[in-house]
Amino acid sequence: HGYLEGSILALQTSVLPAVLLTAMHLLSHKSLTCDSCVQCIFGMLPPVVLALYTLFRTAAVTEKCIHVPAFVNSWVSDGSALEQKHHLFVQYIRNSSAGFYIKGLRLTSFMVLKVTYFLCTLGFSLVVTIIRRTVDHE
Repeated sequence: HGYLEGSILALQTSVLPAVLLTAMHLLSHKSLTCDSCVQCIFGMLPPVVLALYTLFRTAAVTEKCIHVPAFVNSWVSDGSALEQKHHLFVQYIRNSSAGFYIKGLRLTSFMVLKVTYFLCTLGFSLVVTIIRRTVDHE
């Protein structure tokens, strides 16, 4: 579990500097061509897609854990003594807050969607800036 957490954290923290360095490289050149921009942008896509895919898959683990109490609660019990134990078991599962954690932070789909929206906004603004610079230089 610790190795997996560290690997995912390393993947996520290595992709962001790579994207930022590529963006700085593109924005610092005075003479940009469309071909070089397209090559750099498509070169950034595989690591970004891999990082987002990894985040979505790990958040899916948390989402499945969130639905376990409802699944256990759907089991039918016959006696009142079993019903009380059943209720305690469901409460125990709910209060355990099972899921995928990275450095003590529970990774949810909502968090991953916020990261995705941020990266899409950043990518869109980068592409628009690069297109404006190439049009101005041509």
